[in-house]
Amino acid sequence: CPSRREKGQAKESRVKRTEKEECRRKDQEINRLEKKIEDKDVVMADCLRELKEQHKTRVTELEERIADMKRRIMKLESENNVQKLKLETSMERESSVDSDYGRSSSGRLSNSGRQYSLMSLNSFTSVRTLNNRRMTDSDMSSSLYSPRRRGDSQYDVSSCGLTRAPSTSSIIEKDRRISDLERQLSQLSRSLLQNESCLASFESSLKRAAEKIAACQHENALRTARRGTDDQERERLRDELARVQVELDRAVTTIRQLEGSVQTQGKKAMNDLEKPFTLNEFLPIQWLVKKGYALLKILHTVSTELVCSNFYSQFAEQDETNSALNTIENKLEKMDLKEH
Repeated sequence: CPSRREKGQAKESRVKRTEKEECRRKDQEINRLEKKIEDKDVVMADCLRELKEQHKTRVTELEERIADMKRRIMKLESENNVQKLKLETSMERESSVDSDYGRSSSGRLSNSGRQYSLMSLNSFTSVRTLNNRRMTDSDMSSSLYSPRRRGDSQYDVSSCGLTRAPSTSSIIEKDRRISDLERQLSQLSRSLLQNESCLASFESSLKRAAEKIAACQHENALRTARRGTDDQERERLRDELARVQVELDRAVTTIRQLEGSVQTQGKKAMNDLEKPFTLNEFLPIQWLVKKGYALLKILHTVSTELVCSNFYSQFAEQDETNSALNTIENKLEKMDLKEH
C-alpha cells in the first residue's frame, strides 16, 4: 500500500532525524567538556606557576633572613669574645694590682700604734718606688711612728681602693652586656628555629600542592585517553548503525517485495477460486500455499535476526514489519479456510 509505505518512510526519516539530533547533542556535549578541560588545564598551569613563584620568593626571603641572622650571630659572637677577652685582661690586671697592693693594705698601721712587719716595710717601699720616692731603711724606721707618714700611707692605700672602684663597675657593666648578648643570641636562635620550621611547613604544603597538581594532571590524562576511547567507540557505533541501517533497508525492501508478490498471488488465487477447478488446477494453489508458508518462514527468520541485533530496538519499523507479517498470516489463513 502506498500510504503504508509513506508512513514507513516518514517513520524512518523521523528516526534518522532523532539519531542525528542525538549525535549532534552528544558532539556538542563532548566539545563543551573538552573546552572545560582545556580551561581547567590553563587554570592549573597558572596556579602551578604562581605557586612556584611564591615558593621561590619565600625561599629567597628565608635564605636572606637566615644569612642576616647568621651574620648577626657571628657579630654577636665576635663581640662576646672581645668582651670576654677584655674581661679576662682586666681581671688579670686587677689580680696583678691586688697582688702588688694586697700586702701593703694588710700591713696598714692602726691608730693604737701597731708595729709594721718587715714585709709591710717592703710593700711600702714598693709603693714609694711607684711614686718615685726612694727611702732608706733609717728614714723608713724614723718615719714609722710619724703621724704625717701614717697619713701618707693611709692616703696611698685609700687611693688604691678608689682606683679599683671603676674597674669593678666596668666588670659589672661588661657582665650585664654579656648577659644581654647571650639573651639576644638565644632569641635569634629561637627565631631561626621558628623560621626553619615555617620553611619546612611551607615546603610540605608546596609538596602537597604539587601532589594535587600531579593528580589533576593524571586525571586529565585519563580523561583525554577516555575521550579518545569514546571517540573510537562512537565511530564504531556509527559504522555499526550504518551497517544495520543498510541491512534493515534491505530487509524492508525484501518484505515489501514479498508482500507485493503474496498479494498478487493471493488475488490471482482468489480469482481462480471463483471458477470451478479440478484437481490439476488445485495443485498450483497448493504450491502457492506452500510457497506462502516458506515466505512466512523467511520473514520470521529475518525478523528474528533483526531482533537479535543490538540496534533493532532503536528503529520504529518493527510495527510495520509485525503488521505486514500479521496481514500475510491472516491472508494465508483465509486461503486455507477457503480451500477447506
